[in-house]
Amino acid sequence: KTRDVYSREVTSLLTYCEENELDISTLTLNDLESYIVTHTKDMKARTVSKIESALRSFFKFLIVEKIREDNPTLLIEKPKKEDYLPYTLTEEEVNDVLSIFKNEDGDVNLSFRDYTFFEGIYSCGLRISEAVNLELNSYNPDEKTLRVIGKRSKERITFVGEVAAEALDEYLRDVRPILASRRKENQDRRVKKNRESEDALFLGRRGQKLTRQAMHKRY
Repeated sequence: KTRDVYSREVTSLLTYCEENELDISTLTLNDLESYIVTHTKDMKARTVSKIESALRSFFKFLIVEKIREDNPTLLIEKPKKEDYLPYTLTEEEVNDVLSIFKNEDGDVNLSFRDYTFFEGIYSCGLRISEAVNLELNSYNPDEKTLRVIGKRSKERITFVGEVAAEALDEYLRDVRPILASRRKENQDRRVKKNRESEDALFLGRRGQKLTRQAMHKRY
């Protein structure tokens, strides 16, 4: 997601330069400030800060590539972030959300996989990207723990709540073997993909490793 944001913002700046006949190698501080003011109109300070962070990294890259000798973004005043209280769901709201997966029409195995997936995220405080990258040996059913690889490949151990552990145990016993059996042997995919599927904790409808994009498409 960070790469997507940075790529989008750099593309936007380069498009602006092209439309206004500006050269990125000689872009002045005034030019850059004019772009940011126009580009970030009506945006929240938090969003503006992310955009400026992307542009700072881009100009660092330009210096490394010897396209520029300076980084004008360093002279731009950072927007003051608003203080806000995060919104949290009540326990009842969480239960309402999770119950949808258990009562969903269609493939009961996929529905239970999704219920287990999100119950695990809720119980262990996981990002979706962390959950889809869990492997079979990540879960310790005896100690009820998960070994999670987070951002920058940092590893942590998190305890699994009782309800999530029951769901994981049932998923591994009754559901995952069915999804794994759908995997076609010698499919026209790379061997590496098959190996990833064999090791993955959560599998897709065809027995392949579940992806973040697949979960977004389902919900």
